Amino acid sequence: MADSMSSPLPSLRDAHGEATRERLLDAAVALVDQGVEPTMRALAKAAGVGERTVYRYFESRDALVIAVAPRFVGRAGIPLCARFDELDDYARDLFTVFERNANLIETMLTSPWMSAPFRKTRRDNLLALRKLVDDAFGKAKASDRASATTSLRSMLSGSGWLYLRRSCQLENEAIIEHAQWLIAAVRARLENLAKAPR
Repeated sequence: MADSMSSPLPSLRDAHGEATRERLLDAAVALVDQGVEPTMRALAKAAGVGERTVYRYFESRDALVIAVAPRFVGRAGIPLCARFDELDDYARDLFTVFERNANLIETMLTSPWMSAPFRKTRRDNLLALRKLVDDAFGKAKASDRASATTSLRSMLSGSGWLYLRRSCQLENEAIIEHAQWLIAAVRARLENLAKAPR
């Protein structure tokens, strides 16, 4: 006969600890959404706890950033498409997500506390886009594919979106059109270079 209690309930202390941790993470998300850097002091105030409590759950701001990052998945970007010919739709979907979460994106891009996580993300995104370009235009020279990838990556990013939104004061639809124009130009250029004799 199987044991009717397959897994014991967590202790009240453990349940309280998990609830406090969730409360802190929710408060960190709310701060970022408001454009406020989630320092330990700001987080303690927003969550209504003492600063020592914050440090009990997150030993540093870096630990906090790592813990809160998964909560921004789907709000701070979308996965890259699988094929180059899907980039037009990807640009539209990506910039729509950015526009919907504009405060979050702007805070994440302009805050020094996000620089470390972004370094890895930026590199990973560049490599994924490079594979997309290589798969689609393998006959073009590697240096041309690398240049195309860099141009596309600078546009299809939060930084590119923020520059066009803030510095150029473009509406989101114009940013999407700009990205799609660049995608078409890169496609045409790589197709021509692939046909050219070496």
